Amino acid sequence: MSNSAYAHNTQQASFNVVLNGTESYIDLYLSQYGVEQALKASQPSSDSNDTDSTAFKQRLIKHIKDNTRLFVNGSIITYGMGMLKLGSHETRARLKLNNVPEVISQIEAKVTCFSNNTHQVNVLSITHNGTKKRYRLSDENKYEIAFSWAS
Repeated sequence: MSNSAYAHNTQQASFNVVLNGTESYIDLYLSQYGVEQALKASQPSSDSNDTDSTAFKQRLIKHIKDNTRLFVNGSIITYGMGMLKLGSHETRARLKLNNVPEVISQIEAKVTCFSNNTHQVNVLSITHNGTKKRYRLSDENKYEIAFSWAS
């Protein structure tokens, strides 16, 4: 993650995708409250209050991977290794993105992992070749976007 300082908006989940061939990744900046609510909704039998447990962290990573889909040039992008840092009000994660092509012409994304929290704004940013595109994900667009990328 970058070393730049910024204030995290507790009512926002940010998904920052950087597409750079083998050095591609997604950074996530999430409200701790939003994380807990998402896990309660998706896994009601789990103890979402036990945020210090390894099991909680594994459930969260699985929830993110299962509910964040990225397609480049029609092919699904898979996840590699990552890291997760739980804070008192913010959770940060970084996951490596695998099999990202060098030449990108079409991008599709569906990010529903925190769609159950109606008070939260979900923002997806995608950066490739120095150009950044930013989208608000909501019920109106069904938490998904698709667009062409001119190289």
